[in-house]
Amino acid sequence: MLRCTIRRAQTGEVSEYHALNDFAMGWGETTRVATLEVAVNGEAVTSYVCDGLIVSTPTGSTGHSLSAGGPIVHPGCNVMIVNPICPHTLSNRPLILSADSVVEVQVGDTPKRLLFSADGQQHERVAEGDCLTVKKSVRTAHIVFLESTRYFALLRHKLHWRGSSV
Repeated sequence: MLRCTIRRAQTGEVSEYHALNDFAMGWGETTRVATLEVAVNGEAVTSYVCDGLIVSTPTGSTGHSLSAGGPIVHPGCNVMIVNPICPHTLSNRPLILSADSVVEVQVGDTPKRLLFSADGQQHERVAEGDCLTVKKSVRTAHIVFLESTRYFALLRHKLHWRGSSV
């Protein structure tokens, strides 16, 4: 699971969210792009000029992140995915990071307030100057798998892939 704190630039107020699948930010009041300054473990990565950004767990990699061009990540991998939504530069690709990474996203120059969601449920607006910090949550989720559930069989079924002859 992931934890995200949002620190408001104008008020200093801090909000906290937890997600099993992903955090997403983007869209908002206009269709114009936003600038999102991303750092990992205190090191600047890039300034994404994009429609938004998704930070996903392996469990969430087959949802919103996949539809935004992200990779499918096996749930046994201890990683998180940072995936820009419709980046302005084609060289901006999803990043796969250690699950112990700390991802900071500073909302840069944008003519709009962006919509933030945790697992597609909790929504609030983030504005220029707000800082989002995403890292591994101390919370855990227990997922029950039926004996007959096999990961790749489930992927083949859900994504309408053909079976293998191997």
